[in-house]
Amino acid sequence: MQMNLKPIINQWYRHLDKGQRFFVTAVDEDDATVEVQHFDGGESFSDNRRLLIPRGAMHSFEANRNKLRWLVKVKVEIKGWPDYEDEYVLKVLPELA
Repeated sequence: MQMNLKPIINQWYRHLDKGQRFFVTAVDEDDATVEVQHFDGGESFSDNRRLLIPRGAMHSFEANRNKLRWLVKVKVEIKGWPDYEDEYVLKVLPELA
């Protein structure tokens, strides 16, 4: 199951592993592109986001020959720069009765 998160215009974001921050200036859904603005060095930024896992969805699972993983995939395309892609594994716990 793949979930797509839409960036919000005029919001700041930060790559959690690398600390790079960027500001979303435009989203073109027809071209599936996002325009971003980066910060100058030395500035700091903090932000939190939530991801809602649908009620009743299967939790993360790993066995010898099977696994179910929840991923957040990120792809950034910047004109004149190499594309950036990364993915983050989410550990979804079983729902308590």
